[in-house]
This record gives sequence, C-alpha cells and structure tokens, in this order.
Amino acid sequence: MADTGNEKEPLQLTYYCFQATKKNPPQMKVLLELTADEKRLDVSGRQRTPLRFVAVIDESYSMDERIGHDRLTLIERMQIFAELMARDFKDEDQMGIVTFADDAMVVLPMTRMDSSGRASALEKIQNISTRGQTNLSDGILTAISMFKGSSGSHFHNGIILFTDGQANQGITDAAELVREYNNKMAGLGEGVCLPISTFTIGDYRPKLLCEVAQNLGSDAFFWLSDDTDFEVDMMIPIFLRETCLVSNIRIALRTLNGVTFDILKMFSPFMVSCAEITDNKTAAKYFIHDISADMLKHIPCSLLLPKDYKKTLQDKDVMEVHITYQDLENVEREICTKIPFKSTSLGEIMKNDRNEITERKSKSAGVPTKENNHGNRHYSGPPTRIRMDRSTKRLREPTQAQMYVVAYMYADSNRQSEMNVVQRAQQAIVKTAQEDCRMVTVGTINKAAEFVDYRDYSYSLRLVNGGIDEIKRIKSEVRTIADEDSRTIVGNFAATMIDSLGYCVTLLEDPKESDWARMKAMESSLANESPTAGGVFGGDKRPYLPPRVERSIQKYRAIVNLRKGPKSPETVKKLCGDAKRNTKAVLTTRIFKNRNFALSDKLIADGNKMGSKETIKELLIKHGGTPVPFMYDSVLLCTKEEYEKNTAKVRDAKANKIPVLFEEFIYDSIRAKKMMDIEGYRFA
Repeated sequence: MADTGNEKEPLQLTYYCFQATKKNPPQMKVLLELTADEKRLDVSGRQRTPLRFVAVIDESYSMDERIGHDRLTLIERMQIFAELMARDFKDEDQMGIVTFADDAMVVLPMTRMDSSGRASALEKIQNISTRGQTNLSDGILTAISMFKGSSGSHFHNGIILFTDGQANQGITDAAELVREYNNKMAGLGEGVCLPISTFTIGDYRPKLLCEVAQNLGSDAFFWLSDDTDFEVDMMIPIFLRETCLVSNIRIALRTLNGVTFDILKMFSPFMVSCAEITDNKTAAKYFIHDISADMLKHIPCSLLLPKDYKKTLQDKDVMEVHITYQDLENVEREICTKIPFKSTSLGEIMKNDRNEITERKSKSAGVPTKENNHGNRHYSGPPTRIRMDRSTKRLREPTQAQMYVVAYMYADSNRQSEMNVVQRAQQAIVKTAQEDCRMVTVGTINKAAEFVDYRDYSYSLRLVNGGIDEIKRIKSEVRTIADEDSRTIVGNFAATMIDSLGYCVTLLEDPKESDWARMKAMESSLANESPTAGGVFGGDKRPYLPPRVERSIQKYRAIVNLRKGPKSPETVKKLCGDAKRNTKAVLTTRIFKNRNFALSDKLIADGNKMGSKETIKELLIKHGGTPVPFMYDSVLLCTKEEYEKNTAKVRDAKANKIPVLFEEFIYDSIRAKKMMDIEGYRFA
C-alpha cells in the first residue's frame, strides 16, 4: 500500500492507473485525484477561516447600458452584487472595492466587515458611478496591492473582477499582465494565495480576460447571461472560499526508472509554466489555489514506458508524487508517494478472483477438492451451479480485451479496504475513461472556439461532432473491459459530456457574437472542474456545483428577487435592508437540515408529485437537504419500479446498509413541515 496520507489527512490523494499492453509505443495513464473531505476533519464548533476579498468593478461609460427584464443598468447590478458581498461577510472578514476606467480608484480600502465597516461599505457602494474607458490592468494590479502586508496572516483570499468590454487602456497583452501580476505577488511575501475570478457579459470576445483567468485563477472563467440573476452567480467564488478546506496546493511530479512524460497530453489549467517544461520529459509541476468541500480535482498524467518495460520495471516505481499544502489552521503539510508498476492484467485478476469464489462456494456446497501436481487446487465431482449477484458478474470468463488491460488504484487505507482487487481495477477503468471523456470535451470546445473566433462556424461544427464521435468510441471501448455497473457509470458521464457538446452544436447552428465567450466559459468550467454561472450550459445545468454552494445561490437569489425593479441606489438600499430583516420569511422551513439524500435516476429525471415546477432535487435543497451522488451517510430515495428492478443504486444502498425510501417521504415531510420517521417509508 502506497503512503498517500492517513485517515486524518485533510487532503486525500487517490491515483488510478491504466495500461493497454498492446499499444505501441508502450504507454501508461495515471490519474491523480485530489479531494478534501471534511468528514475526516474535526470541524464541529470550529469557526470558518476568515475571508478577505476585493471586488474589482469596471465603471466605464458602457456600464450605463440597461439589460435584462428588470432594465437595471450594469453599474446598478454591480452595486447589488457589492452589497451582497458586504452583507454575506462575517465580522472577522475583510472587504475592499476597486473601480477602474481610465485609471483605477480604491473606493473602499481593505475594511473589516463589522457593523461600522459594513455601513461604510454600503455607503461607498451607493456612490459608484460611470466614467472613462477600460484600464483593466490598473484595476487588477491596484487590487493586488491591497493585500500587501498580509504575509503570515491566515485568510482565504480572492479577487472578483468584472468588466463588460475590451481593455483599451493600460496593459493589453496577457503575457505582460501575467508578468506584472507575478512581480506584484512577489512583493506580498510568502504564503499569500490569491486567486482571481473573472466575470464578463455581452457580445464581445474578451480574450485578455480569459487568459487572465487561465493563468491566475483556479475558478472557472465566467460568462454571464443578462437574463439571469448574475449578481448571485458572482458570489460563487466567495461561496467556494467559505467552504475551502485546503489551500496553496503545490504538486511536483517526477518520473522514475527510465519512464518519461508525454507532456503535451498532460496540459491542465493547473500546470505551472507549461511553455517552460515541455522540453523536460521527466518532471511536471501543478498549482491549485484551494479545494472546497465536496469537490474533486484531477490531474491526468501520460507516461511513456521503455520498450523492455516488462523486464526493467518489474517491482519498480514509475512516478514520484510530492504535494505540499496548507490546512485550515494554516499548517504546512505534505504528501509523498511513489506509484508502482503493475503487470497483472485485468483478465488475470478476474480469473484469480473467479477461482477463489468458486472454491469458497464449492466448499460450502460440500464439493471435494484436491491438489494437482503443481500444488494448485482443482475440483472433482460434478460441476456446481453457482448463482452470483448481478452487480459483480465476477464469475464471467474474462474477455480477450481484458487480458491485455492493466488497471489498478490506490487510495487511503479505509477506501482501499472497502473494495477487493477486481473492484479497484474496475474503479480505475471508470475514472480514466471519465477523464478521457472530459479531456476530449475540453479540447474539442477549445478548438471549436478558436474557429468561432475566425467565424468559421461550419468547421467548428465539424470539430464538435468529431468530439461527440470520439466520446462514443471511448464509451464503446469501455464496454469490452468493464462490468455492468462500471459501464453504466461511464455511460452516464459520457452522456453528460455529449450533452455539453450537443449544446455547442445548437449554438453553432444559429451563431451569435456571444458564442465565443459562452464556449470558453463552458471549457473553463470543465477544465477547472469548477461551477460556472447559470445559462452557460443551457437551462439550469451547472456541472461541479457543490450542494452547499447551490443552497447559498438559491438563498441569495430569493433576496435579490426582492430587490429587483428599483432604479435608484436609495431604493436599492432600502430593499436591501428589508431583505436582510425578512430573510427568514423568504426562506422555507429547513426541515431536512444536515441530512444527505441520494436520488434514483428516475427521480432525477422526472418532476415531483406536488404539482410544483421544481424538481425533487430543488425541493430538497429548498428545504435544507443536501442531494449527494454517493451512497454513504445518506438515504436513497427511489420509485417502486426501480426498487423492484434492483437497479445499481438500489444494490449499492443495500450493500452499504443505506435506508431505501419511497419518494413520498419528501412530500409528506414538506406537507407536515417536519421530517417524518423514515421507518414508515422504507421498502420492505
């Protein structure tokens, strides 16, 4: 077992390895998965880490444009956003505001958000007005300077940047702006982690802003749809920092024993200085600003093995992983591990597992066994028919394809012990196939956006359709080596990626000027595994949105809806105050507070039975519950039909001794305004 950390380690590393042995030259995929699980941490009674944010707001004359159904100006909507920030922050948090036009102005210096600081912030926000052109670089660099002198102090920091137009003043070259950013950051001292989250709106192509996001932030690049409550979407970086569990994550990878990196296949937004390391085939570095609760971050690695790898790598390691990061107490921690080379194929471990199961079953059935000449056991007497659980299918004879696939995973000791060797191999197949689908989708959207920039929409459309075909090919390959449950998981994930590309097809069939920014926002969300603004993926789809962040969005959307309509800052202020006082009246009873619910596939797809337009997932969130995709520390809600069919989720729930309930449990609890006793809603 590799040392990937212990059960008390805030940051958990799991890695999945996959090799198709017939490929030439010999290659190997290694997928690193990082997660921060607060269930492992003692967070009860602990105050969250204080926040320190600067809002950087464009106040050029174009911000006077009125948009959306409420016909507020952009500057008025930025005032609402800034007020949301001020009212969300706790007394120990700090907030600053910078506006930029021809130059940058500090509207609010870094201020503690106690009662007097909040009052000062709200007064300053009302006085923001439009002026001049768009000096984006001055706004960013001025904001960074406001964090000076903070070395050694422990905050979760952030800059939220909004502009509605191209930079036409100051530094307009992305590479030069990144250099200036790095120079400014060097002056802040050691240990200051400062992600930048960039937001834009409108029908232009904000290339500079997009490159700033790619180089300086671990959140997605955000494009906003003017028919949504995007003031709330701009709070996403703050919600993520509020639930952040680890930060300042530095990952150093080094190949061993003659193995090299296929570095061009390893690009990620988290990669450090990609241009500088492409010539170095044995080392790679990555940096992630932070990881919030309920989020995963993946780093794909592509390894080139020596031609005689079966001899030279036997019982040796192929890669070394060294991770340093800061925990909630600002303590520096590290994880060091080496990834071993394995040569046993999936087919071979399935055969071994099959023989062990058959032997156990035969013993229980009283079938005699004896040793053969090689000391191996074989069976005498009549064959025994063995009935196995459908979810494992472990007695199935391995296919030819499975005989040349090597797949394995390593995790912390708890997760490792929960699965046998076949299940770990299947998990590696699932994860690497999902990552392949994700990377195909990211690369396809990125390339298609390039040709959208050239207004070659027909070629962009061909690229997107090609990406859809490639994901279908990956899905088809998995069918030859994966068990039923694994095929289902990969199939569902592949369908999600195909849906994203399908939405690109819809955009390209009726192209608009805003499509470039929207597609870049889609790509950024998928590449960073970070939630994005509403409307980017069409409808209400928001990949990678953690349940708690989703609840915060719904809460603040209700408050913002109360404020919409007023045109003057004075009226906005009044409604903001009223909304704060009446928040409890806006929010529904949180009868499912601190309870996790897994939903069956049919309940996710269908509506609910209460006559409401809300989905059952939305009902759960509205009443304080947390929909989760996994089967622990939760209950499973499903339909009678799914329970009788014994679907994969039902089997997982039974295996983990998770209660399986009728969906009526939710409706009856909401009607009674209290959570009903689950025992009355269990399936027999």
